[in-house]
Amino acid sequence: MKQAIKEIEKDEERGKNLVFHGLDIDPEVSQEKQGEKIKKCARNCVREIMPASDGGANFDIVDMKILGKLGKSGKAPPVLMKMKCSNEAQYLIRNSYRLSRVTGLRRVFVTPDLSKEAREDRKKTLEDLKRKITKLS
Repeated sequence: MKQAIKEIEKDEERGKNLVFHGLDIDPEVSQEKQGEKIKKCARNCVREIMPASDGGANFDIVDMKILGKLGKSGKAPPVLMKMKCSNEAQYLIRNSYRLSRVTGLRRVFVTPDLSKEAREDRKKTLEDLKRKITKLS
């Protein structure tokens, strides 16, 4: 029983998290400054998804972490962003399509923070749906 409650609490906590993929970095910049630049880019993405004129200034970013190592490949590792509440995270995920309209952010996409099991289940479900669609065609 306690284990089930802990899992539910963990899922609720993950519901507040977003993962940003595809942020650009400059390989000429030192690793310390790259980290700062990546986090700044992630904050700019939130502003683009929800501009201040639409109430975006009310979004509270609790914490940000860079997942993985900063490389020299020109690709930034994913950034985990923790919001104050899950409603904010869900809103940003639903409206992340707005990034495709902004030059320089077209390759950035936002995903929910899912456990490994949830990612595998989601992947399997998508594969099953693709098979069903191809059978209908």
